[in-house]
Amino acid sequence: MGVYPHEDLAREVLLAAKLRGRHAALPAMAALLRHRLELPPPGEEVGWTWIPSGSRSQRRRGLDVPARLAGPGAVRLLAPIRGRARQTGRDAHGRRRGARDRFRVIGRPPPAVVCVDDVRTTGSTARAAGLALRAAGAQRVLVATFTVRRDPAQRAG
Repeated sequence: MGVYPHEDLAREVLLAAKLRGRHAALPAMAALLRHRLELPPPGEEVGWTWIPSGSRSQRRRGLDVPARLAGPGAVRLLAPIRGRARQTGRDAHGRRRGARDRFRVIGRPPPAVVCVDDVRTTGSTARAAGLALRAAGAQRVLVATFTVRRDPAQRAG
């Protein structure tokens, strides 16, 4: 589930945080995500984590945007598997194919997990994260994103 469509002001605010170093907005964006989706806070019953950005993106930005959007109390449960192709810049088919077996789980996830990402395009990365968490023992996984971009493969012709 996403908070906003990936357009207009929401898109600009997210891109400013990701690409132009406007990191001061991230705590407010995290609060908006939690408030708008009415999600439970992290605790014993529900764990919060994030879908990690690629190491190249993290180095370029100086931080992991989804980790900041997950907010206080979130715990790192996912790590990318080295050697997997980047999702950025791929078409919808390539994104779906490239997301398979993309993550390994660190530690033991709680029974319910809220997994945060910055933007959802095809849902492939979210699906890969959810499958990894479920295989590691999570019974329920909800993926929450700040914005949702319309999947080009689903556009009417």
